[in-house]
Amino acid sequence: MVYIALDTCVWLELLKADTNQANNPFDELLFWIENSYITCITTRNLIAEWNRHKVSKKNTVLDALNSLGKQTNNIFSTVTPLDTLYTSDEVEKKLSTRIDRLDLLFNTIAEVAEESDDIFIKAAKRNLAYLAPNHTADSFRDTVNYMTLINYLIDKGYDGCYFSTINYTDFSNSTTEKYVLHNQLNLDFSRANLEYHFFENAKGNLGGKLFGDLRKDLPEYVQYLREQKQKEQKQKILEAEQERENLMDVSDPNFLSYSQQLDKIATKKDPDDLDKVILDFLFNRHPAYKNYFFRRLTENGVV
Repeated sequence: MVYIALDTCVWLELLKADTNQANNPFDELLFWIENSYITCITTRNLIAEWNRHKVSKKNTVLDALNSLGKQTNNIFSTVTPLDTLYTSDEVEKKLSTRIDRLDLLFNTIAEVAEESDDIFIKAAKRNLAYLAPNHTADSFRDTVNYMTLINYLIDKGYDGCYFSTINYTDFSNSTTEKYVLHNQLNLDFSRANLEYHFFENAKGNLGGKLFGDLRKDLPEYVQYLREQKQKEQKQKILEAEQERENLMDVSDPNFLSYSQQLDKIATKKDPDDLDKVILDFLFNRHPAYKNYFFRRLTENGVV
């Protein structure tokens, strides 16, 4: 089993990742977790942080999108790629769906480590002593989070867990060593077999190292998407065959050739005059042909 614990900043970054792409890091990670390839571990405080920031993060993305849309509208007079890929309504739906999935994850699937008074006291002492992750600023909550994880992992006896955060200033040695855990944290992390991963949030390399390490031992998400597409295509073929069988009840000896003709027209975005004549002829011949044709249009994404 692979175990992960992600900082709130990572979940918030993943929330907006590639909302218009089927193959994206958010869905890839949730695929692994929801299918029990990965066990997600969080803390009560991390969930509280998520609940505080999830709506504001969504609104920030939508506000930026609307602002960018206004800028492009002033430049272009026709539809732009931004209009078609990132419409505000569509992005809001996808963000809301992702928020719901994460809420469900934290409330029903993830293992939740509980804080204790002893952890609060130790975290406060570490904070006052300016020990990492408090060496550059007050990071009491980060301290509580990591100490809660440490205690939980030791109690469970897990043989390893990834901890990933974008907040390298608190957890790494320096800005030039983002991937190196701060030496004041080494002992605690090693006691719990907790492995630090800086989470890249650079464009084109979101979570690169973390996802690269995870993919070594987990099923390929790309292969899963291929298999799902193949299943959908097979289902469409079965449904088309069933529809043709239904057309047999029309008692039309030419139903097979006619339905195949409808299949061809349904793939066109702009039917020509001959196509229109054929459609009028078949629609008037029997309502089943019209029902069949519009279902094929929907499957092909034309309507």
